Amino acid sequence: MHIDPMIGGITIVAPTLSNTPQSSLVLLVEDDTHICRLLCKILVEQQGFTVITSEQPEIALRFLQSHCEDVACVLTEIRFTKQPSIEGVKLVRRFKTVFPTIPVVALVGMTDHGVIKSLNRLDVRTIKKPFQIANVLTALQHAVALSRTVH
Repeated sequence: MHIDPMIGGITIVAPTLSNTPQSSLVLLVEDDTHICRLLCKILVEQQGFTVITSEQPEIALRFLQSHCEDVACVLTEIRFTKQPSIEGVKLVRRFKTVFPTIPVVALVGMTDHGVIKSLNRLDVRTIKKPFQIANVLTALQHAVALSRTVH
């Protein structure tokens, strides 16, 4: 796994080998460092994804504006612990409005039933926390497959 340092609030995590079978780009928006590292490790080392990470949703949106054709899907947190003023559903609505062809997968709390309903109406796949890695991988593989049919 190769990690490029933060460039304007973005970190690039890529497979070490360039001939990996899975070359899709996932934008991960997560402000919990532990969860971010765990997801990057699994997505990159076990699945061969290239992952772009950002703790800050606004920076992630700016990245998407200039690289939307490269991003297969967005995996985002809904409740940002370091930035509690950010409303996750509004953030996802912005992603879906500006980039309607990019699938979004959202990490949500077990008790966020209203949030889950709102996200489902936006055609966003949700994964309840605490999550199982297999559920995250299944959701991302589905999102990437969907992205390939749209792009």
